[in-house]
Amino acid sequence: MNSVSLYFCTHCPGWTVLQHGICRDCFRHLELSQSDPTQEELLAVMGDGLRSLGVLVVDRGVLPRICQVFSTSQGLLFSPQMKKMGQKYVLAHDRSLTCWLSSLRRGLSTPDDAGRGMGTDNAFELLYGTPGAFFLAFHSMTEVVWTARNCVIRTNYRKEVALKPQRRRDGVFGRLKEQLDGVLAART
Repeated sequence: MNSVSLYFCTHCPGWTVLQHGICRDCFRHLELSQSDPTQEELLAVMGDGLRSLGVLVVDRGVLPRICQVFSTSQGLLFSPQMKKMGQKYVLAHDRSLTCWLSSLRRGLSTPDDAGRGMGTDNAFELLYGTPGAFFLAFHSMTEVVWTARNCVIRTNYRKEVALKPQRRRDGVFGRLKEQLDGVLAART
């Protein structure tokens, strides 16, 4: 059973694993004594209009891979499918992994019966209250590369994010491509 300590990075909004005080996702120093962002600050970054695009597999090393993906007016929110079991969180849908997340920096309060990333319209709750969740701002995306089997999003503040469909014919990639094509076309 693996145990991972997660920290909330304010530079690339999301939960991360630290390596010598450095965020593994944006490679910036994370000052643990700094106060966490408020709900208003995070919502200003994420925008509004939370809309589910579906479930994707995100390659993030030791962090949860199966994520519900949401679109907001300012970017994409990736929320791992988690369930709380006692004082620990377990992946809700990835039965091939026995990844337990414990020793979190702060206690997270969530309803025991709520699947993480499902049934809520609160972007703040999905990002801040879900271990492993992260946000990609549209304005930070520099390139989106599509192949028949995956998508790679490159940004100017975070290492690239590789995405794969969880199920081949569920239409998630089509909805994601439509969303990103619209955003990138509006910028040109």
